[in-house]
Amino acid sequence: MKKMAIVIISAFSLSLVFSACGKNPEKTGDAFLAAAEKVKDPRTREEREKKAYLKYIEAINFYTIKGKEIPVSLKEKYLKLTLAKLNREFSRYSKNAEEANLEQIGLWREDFTKFLPGIKDEELLKGYSQFLLEFANPDLMDLKDVIKVLNEVISLQVLASQAKEKMAAINAKVSSGLCDEVTAMMEQEKEGLKKKTDAAKEALVFAEYKALLALKNDPSSKRAREQVSTLRKLLVDTYSGYEKFGSNLDPEIDKYDIYLSVPKQKVSPKGISMEVALWNLTANPLEVRKDYFFLVTENNDTIKASDASKFHKITVDTKTDTAQMVIFDFPVRETKVKNLLFNNGTKISEKFFE
Repeated sequence: MKKMAIVIISAFSLSLVFSACGKNPEKTGDAFLAAAEKVKDPRTREEREKKAYLKYIEAINFYTIKGKEIPVSLKEKYLKLTLAKLNREFSRYSKNAEEANLEQIGLWREDFTKFLPGIKDEELLKGYSQFLLEFANPDLMDLKDVIKVLNEVISLQVLASQAKEKMAAINAKVSSGLCDEVTAMMEQEKEGLKKKTDAAKEALVFAEYKALLALKNDPSSKRAREQVSTLRKLLVDTYSGYEKFGSNLDPEIDKYDIYLSVPKQKVSPKGISMEVALWNLTANPLEVRKDYFFLVTENNDTIKASDASKFHKITVDTKTDTAQMVIFDFPVRETKVKNLLFNNGTKISEKFFE
């Protein structure tokens, strides 16, 4: 299939064309478009629309070369014909993917990016929004691209609510699939957890990542939230080092280059003594002091490490770890702790307990 694109030709050549034809190309395009609207045969209509489309391209090129602003009315007519082409091409794809040209669809969409801003024609905006809603299909593109297309619909406003509903439905489906994977992984590692094997814990770290991804896709998912809570309780004594599972991880989840874990802890009515382990994955040696450790409560209050902590200030080389005891004094029965926090003023990390 031949690719349609706006081709800029010289002002001199255009002048020759106009003088030879004796007509303004936009008006000629209008005549072809009017003729197209009078016929019922789809093929004949498409041919006449194609002639009008090419004439509108000539007119747009003329304004561009002259350095003049393209009239909104011309942009609207051109985009309406471009939309017709998009719908036809997408229909071909739906019937037979091998016969369609997705690259050409991309080129036509670029014309909308170029010419649509500032246009208020509700019919055109709604028509293009409807095309994008149907085009935003996980079977055609990556999920990130689907969300990007739906966000484009939202920005056009006329079908924003439908785009949000579709986005929520897609995210919920993705979340559910991830939860299914987490359930299978937890079931598979059940025996390993009973025996407290390192392999089982490492497998569940990946399950934790997937559960967090499920919760990000659908924050309303009770199932995902419960899985995250369960896994965090199981992995208190294990580094949540997601980086080992790939390079294309979600940066909102795989966001720390310092890992924390709590291999041992002793709870008393007056506080908690913790063996805090830290793994330094940063590019440089990391100074570690007790003053950098805090507990965070469910009310987001922070509890400093006690001066009673027998903690030695040390420097941890990159890709190595350390473990020392840290004491936190607070009324345990009255305070629910949410997570351990490392904060040295420039770097932070967290280890959640549920």
